[in-house]
Amino acid sequence: MNKHLVRFLIRNYPFKKGRGSLIAYAMKHVSGMNISADAFGNRFLLDLDNYIDCRMFLEGSYEQHDIMILTRCVEQYDCRYFIDVGANIGVYTVPLAAHSRVRKVYAFEPDPRNYAQLTANIFLNRRHDKVTAYHLALSAEPGLGTLHTASEPNRNESGKFNTGANSLIFNPERHTGSGVEVQTQTVDALIQLEGQNIAVKIDVEGHELSVLRGMKNCLAKNRCVIMVEAFDERFEAVNDYLHESGYKLCGDSQLSKFNYVYVTDERRHIP
Repeated sequence: MNKHLVRFLIRNYPFKKGRGSLIAYAMKHVSGMNISADAFGNRFLLDLDNYIDCRMFLEGSYEQHDIMILTRCVEQYDCRYFIDVGANIGVYTVPLAAHSRVRKVYAFEPDPRNYAQLTANIFLNRRHDKVTAYHLALSAEPGLGTLHTASEPNRNESGKFNTGANSLIFNPERHTGSGVEVQTQTVDALIQLEGQNIAVKIDVEGHELSVLRGMKNCLAKNRCVIMVEAFDERFEAVNDYLHESGYKLCGDSQLSKFNYVYVTDERRHIP
């Protein structure tokens, strides 16, 4: 199957109905490595045997609307810094680093495979002067942890690896029994900013509360806009912690499922 022809058909498919089935079929029939431009004009080294990479190749982006929402937040709240927790291959890091208003990006990714692609994609887009990438996991305290590996391709519907589902929190329905030992650290130990407007994205597959506890000073001493993924069973704890820290939930029905945005002033809203 010609993967470039398939990509063209999907990106130009005019109907909502049937689009999901077309993408699901295509994902099972494209593979290999590819350098491809996303919807924002950034170049990415993609492994088409990996779920997120394949979606980016076929559709032009992954969580495109959420990236656009966060970009508008950067503009409205004049955010000069971006902290990407669970940066994966740079899906958010690269486009946010391209924004003229953002001075500095801190990207954190513990998975060795993802981190290798993250640094490659930073280099491909000539953002190495603006982005500092860390090969570690963020948590509530420094130490060591086990990054649990997502299920094998034959155990999920897409037939792809999904390194984006790797987590410090073991889930028998999503992870194999294997994992890799990773270093853990806190935001507060690594980033000392005060009085700044900061955009934050947290996607750590269940470990978000620990990440937030490890950035207590950052949240208190700065004005942050936080996009956090929180599954249903963990949402209440995350919401309570951020509320106690002075942050309010603001809604946008178009955000991807389980993604939420918090700001420091309840009168603010997502642009």
